[in-house]
Formats: sequence, C-alpha cells, structure tokens
Amino acid sequence: MNPHPSAPVTPIHALRAAAAWMRDRLMPGFLAAIAAGALAAAERPNILWIVVDDLGYRDLGCQGGEVDTPAIDGLAASGVRCTRGYVTAPVCCPSRAGMLSGRYQQRFGHEFNLLEDRPEHRTCGLPDGVELVPEKLGQVGYATGLFGKWHLGEQPNHHPRARGFDAFYGFLRGHHEYATDRRKGQDAARHPWMILRGYDPIPAPPPAEYLTDTLAAEACSFIGAKRDRPWMAMLSFNAVHTPLQSASRSVDQKAPFEDRRAVLKEMIGGLDRAVGRVLEAVRASGGEGHTLVFLVSDNGGPAVTGADNRPLRGEKGTLLEGGIRVPCLIAWPGTIPHRVHEQPVITLDMAATTLAAAGVPADGTEGIDLVPVLTGPRTEDPKRALFWRIGGSRAVIAGGRKLVKQWNIPWQLYDLEADPHEDRDLAGDRPQEVAELARRWEGWNAGNREPLWR
Repeated sequence: MNPHPSAPVTPIHALRAAAAWMRDRLMPGFLAAIAAGALAAAERPNILWIVVDDLGYRDLGCQGGEVDTPAIDGLAASGVRCTRGYVTAPVCCPSRAGMLSGRYQQRFGHEFNLLEDRPEHRTCGLPDGVELVPEKLGQVGYATGLFGKWHLGEQPNHHPRARGFDAFYGFLRGHHEYATDRRKGQDAARHPWMILRGYDPIPAPPPAEYLTDTLAAEACSFIGAKRDRPWMAMLSFNAVHTPLQSASRSVDQKAPFEDRRAVLKEMIGGLDRAVGRVLEAVRASGGEGHTLVFLVSDNGGPAVTGADNRPLRGEKGTLLEGGIRVPCLIAWPGTIPHRVHEQPVITLDMAATTLAAAGVPADGTEGIDLVPVLTGPRTEDPKRALFWRIGGSRAVIAGGRKLVKQWNIPWQLYDLEADPHEDRDLAGDRPQEVAELARRWEGWNAGNREPLWR
C-alpha cells in the first residue's frame, strides 16, 4: 500500500495509503452495509408487551369468562389465542425475570419472589450480566419504554433504566395502591407507594386518578411520539393484583367472596378499557399492521382476589395448571393470521419471537420463534418440554403429559388433554412415563444454580 514505491515508507505515508485503500476497497461495502441496516431498521416491527398481574385463566370474555372485555377480546379475534400459554413461575418476580431474559430464571438464581416485608431482599434483584430483551433491541436502534410494575430489584444496577429501558414510569416493588386517596402511607423506605419517572420520584397524582389509567396514558404518549426508529413498549400493569381497588370502591381481602369478586370484575373492566386506549394509540400512530403485540398474565389468579381459573385446578403460587397456565394472546396483523393455538407455549417464547421479528440474534434465549409455528401447519414439536422449579416444587410438561411434584408430595402424572383439572393421578399406572419425564427434568435442572435469595 506504499503510494510511492521508490520512497521510504514514513508513518504519514502509511496512514495515507491505508486511508486510500479503505476509501477505495472498504467504503463502498461499508456504505452498502449502512443502507442495508437502514432498510432493516425500517422493516423492523414495533413491539408491545402487555403484562397483566394475577389475572385468572377464565377472567376474560375471550377465555369464556363472565366479565365483559371487548378490547382484549378484539385483540384475540385479530390474532392468536393460546389455550396452553404458560409462565416460567407461579409468582410475579421470577416469572418476569424469565419473560424479559428469555431464559429460565433458575439459570441465574432468580428463583423466588422479592418481598417488601423482608429487609434482606432490598439489596437483591436481577443479577448483573443477565441481558434483557430491551437491551438487545436498543443495540439495533429501538426506543424502549417500561410503564408500570418492575419487581426485579430496587438498587441502581437493577433499575429499568440500567437494564435497557430508555423510559420508565412506574414503581420498583411488587404491588401498588391504585387510587391515591386510599394510600396507606408515603414512606418510600417502608412502603411501595412511590412512583418514579426515570430515577426521579414524582409528586402524588390527583386523588381522582386511577393508576391503571395513568399507566395506559404514559404508554400512549410513548407510542404516539414521532420518531424515526421502531419502539418496544412494555405496559406492565399492576392490575389486577391486590389491593382490591376499582376506580370507585375498595374491599378488604377478608371481605365476603361476592364482594371481592364484584370489585375484581370492575378492575378487569378498567384494565380492558386501558388496553383499548393503548391499542387505539397504536392504530392512531399508523402502526397497527407493523406492531407485534403480546398480552399475558404473569401468573395464575389467586383465590384471595376471587380470580376465576376454571377449568383448571390450583392458583397463584402452585405448579398446578391454575398457577402457571395463563391467558396468552399474540397479534401481528398481516403477518400472523387469526387462530386458536392449542399446543403449549411459554413466556420464554415472547423473547425469542420478539428478537427474531426485530432481526436480532436470540443467543442464549431458551424459547422458540412462534411466528413460523403460528403461520405454518398446526403441528407440535414432540421433543419439546417445558420445565419448572420453585423451592421444593417442580414440574415438566412434554406433549400432553405433565409430571408435577408439589412440596413434599411424590411425583404425580396427569394427562392434560383428557384431564386439564388434574384430578386423576396416573403415576401408579405409568411408572415408565414417570421415570422418563423425571429424567428429563433432572437433565434440565443440572443447568440451574442455587437461588440467590429465599
């Protein structure tokens, strides 16, 4: 690359030669790569994750429930309703860790809930080095925002802004009052009532504001912002978690079931209206056919709220179907046709599908890209298995069979297709199936680590 072969090669000559070689040989390809990257960015879809808290399996109209939920039902009618949608944990915090990382949270010790009443948990949270979906999307130019519940740690290194979200409006702990005139306290060190914008506490909103509506409004503002790049919004409702507060009234958790159920239904109705406003914001922005939408509950419904998990047995906190099988909707108009999908999917697939849609390598994730599954033949991968571990409880699902061990109870085997309520234990009749599924669980568990907290 010496521009003057008869002259000595001085440092400046070498630099000029290298610059000329790069201009003539590399620059055309580099510019072509930039153009290709710009085209890819223009084709990348927007991503909307709507995560509901503690919703019962049957607590939507499209799930056969008694509550009128027209906005969410419309999402189901335009997309896919997964009748066997699973979360990775039966409680909020580890479920969200698996969802956002696309990895079984036991791989990095995030196995249990973070509890506000345990001071030792205040320093715990999502381990450093665990890369989340918004971080990966940000690397290819996505604008990212989280609106609502975090529950993955309170320290600066756990904060949503430190884990890939450009914008954050919400709260760090596991639950929050809905109506400011019914708050129990303002001590942020002891009570999870503080709302943050980014890292900064904000003044209490007017008493008339209802948090479900406020979170939807923040998400709508983010979606409606004019920008020249795609976005990911995670609308992480605390609805319909306790406390039981609708926009107009509250009830205690010890109130009669009928009263709790009545307020819960009002909360679900408010949730549906908020979802409707956000979906309308997507339409108004011109992004309806260019937005991949997921709606999922973070775990099954708890009995204390009056949640309806029928036809499933169990509730939040258990590895029975009522604790881990949740409402799950997916929509991408023009790409994914409407259908009811009856094969197992898990929230790990949200990460894999999102990254694939954005053209981002899904390295390290343990889910699958659902788009080929939902647009192709209705077949199931016979080799796929889903796994759970939380304390002494464990479970594995492969095909229509489920092997589950709750606390100190021996392994139980259920045929989920014939017995979704898990009434008839087949373990005594099918020891070979028990042994095979237990072997698969042990193989999966070998890749896990001890919990970082309990």
